[in-house]
This record gives sequence, structure tokens and C-alpha cells, in this order.
Amino acid sequence: KSYYRFKLMYAIISKRQYNMNKLGISNEFDIENIERKIVEYKMSILDSRFTFNEKIIGLEYLRKLHNFLFGDIYFTAGNFSKRVDEEVIKIADKIMFDIYSLLEYINYEEVKLEINKKLEELINLQLFDDGNHRVVSGYFKLIIEPYIKDNKVKEYCMRR
Repeated sequence: KSYYRFKLMYAIISKRQYNMNKLGISNEFDIENIERKIVEYKMSILDSRFTFNEKIIGLEYLRKLHNFLFGDIYFTAGNFSKRVDEEVIKIADKIMFDIYSLLEYINYEEVKLEINKKLEELINLQLFDDGNHRVVSGYFKLIIEPYIKDNKVKEYCMRR
């Protein structure tokens, strides 16, 4: 656990360096406000037709989704954080495999808590320097939600 705490602390420190943006804005409040508006708009137009030409929905899909959401703002959009190593990639791959395995259940209610737990684990890996929750929320909206027949379960995306 201390290994991942170190990585999380590194993420907080490196976020300051990450704020170099394409817009040339140095005020953190201003860039966060603009980022929020742009990403909210892009999240609103996402639907299941967004495949990013990926046949297999895996980590490369998450990278392309991150680039779509943040590419107008940050030079590093779509790139994994420098602190992400092979061990973290393997963990993320396993989490995504576990999510797909859970989606095979006919009754989503039976596996809802486990899927939410796996999504939270994916967020906590901090694959990107910023926007991890929004990327996983987009992934939920594009990939997981279509599997859910009743479409009542949106609490995960709205929780934060």
C-alpha cells in the first residue's frame, strides 16, 4: 500500500507541473473553470458510437477517451502519467477484465457494488495526471451503461 501512497503523493506534486496547458493560462482557478466547462460539454455528447476505432475496449480506449476529453486543453492529454509503470498497467488491465466478467451477469443489481468497487480501483490507480474520475465516468457512460438494460443506475457517475 505504501507503494501506491507514494505514487498518489507524486501525482499531487506533479499536478502543478501538469498545469502547463495549450491555452497559456497560468491561473489555476481559471484553467480549472475552463477545463470543467469543456469536459462537461464533451461528456454531454458522448454516446455508445464513440469507439475511437478500438475493437477491444481496454487501456488504449481509456487513453483515447482521455485525449478526447482533455486534448483541447493539455499537451499531455491521452498519455499515461510518468509514474505509471508496468505493474500499474497490469493491475488496470486486470480491473478492466474483472469489470467485463461482471457485466456478463444478467442481473446488474447483483454485481452493481462490485462493478462500482472496480471502477473506484481504476480511478485510484491515477493512470493520468488529471481527469481520472471523468475518464472513468465516460467509460461507464460509453461502455458499461449500454450493458445495463434498465438505465436507472447512474449513481456512480453522479456521485462526485
